[in-house]
Amino acid sequence: MRWLVLLLFDNGIDYGQSVERHQREDPMGKETCEICGHESEFWYMQQHHLVPKELTKKAGVSKSAAVGLCSKCLAELYAWYSEKVYDISYDPRTKRFERRPPHEMVNEYEAAYRSFIEYKKRMV
Repeated sequence: MRWLVLLLFDNGIDYGQSVERHQREDPMGKETCEICGHESEFWYMQQHHLVPKELTKKAGVSKSAAVGLCSKCLAELYAWYSEKVYDISYDPRTKRFERRPPHEMVNEYEAAYRSFIEYKKRMV
């Protein structure tokens, strides 16, 4: 099996999201998107880590959960993340914006993914 790792960029900002594209050895096999149920016509599904690998390493998480997504759901999920996940927060005591710790960011990504799944279920 071959893996190709792609980094996605939005407006020149690297969100640190990595996607692995999986090519099956059996070209007749079909894979299904775990969100919408779409079967891949090109015999590959994009494996998306719910939390970016770099962030899981910083947070000390040993493994990051991954799901197989079609390109449409993956694009929608990245747009959802850009609206729902923030790496900075405002501290009213110091009156400054601060970077959020990695363990909080892991929770933020996981919560954003769960809310995306709920949103997609309501849209069906």
